[in-house]
Amino acid sequence: MRPSRRDHILTSAIALIEEHGLNAVSLESVAERAGISKGGLMYHFPTRQELLLGIVGSLADDWEEQLRELAGGTADSVHADTRLRAYVLSMATSVTRAELMLTLETTQNPDLGDAWQPVLSRWAPDVSDTDTEAGRLRYLKVLAAEGLWLHDALDHRTMTARQRTSMTEAILNLGTADPD
Repeated sequence: MRPSRRDHILTSAIALIEEHGLNAVSLESVAERAGISKGGLMYHFPTRQELLLGIVGSLADDWEEQLRELAGGTADSVHADTRLRAYVLSMATSVTRAELMLTLETTQNPDLGDAWQPVLSRWAPDVSDTDTEAGRLRYLKVLAAEGLWLHDALDHRTMTARQRTSMTEAILNLGTADPD
């Protein structure tokens, strides 16, 4: 099935971020990258802000699809432990440049973070649930998984696939009596 023009624009914009960073994203540069006119792009995304929101929304949709696949169902159809496991497993891959830059951009552009929030609220335990030891342990797994996701972007000592798998298993086993 041929991707829609909107999807093609978003894919082109993400590739542009991967290659040249977030500052390279303009309506003109994305239209050129997608091989369409600026007017054609503006039909789908009238402003740069709407384009950025579309990119984050697309990445959030892709992430939720990955979470559903890992969990074997939707967030509301699986147990909380299954949701947490899927969340940890989804964080086991390194952050992409586009994901990192868009995540960082949410500090200056909070609207971008709004696209991630529904996914987080469905799949990850909330920090407000840390009043009990069990709640703190669940949230510690979230923090560790997010650190694993960011690791290669922040530390020049890149993990091998085997090391990353081992660390993912260690995160999932946090709080078990004998993880080995």
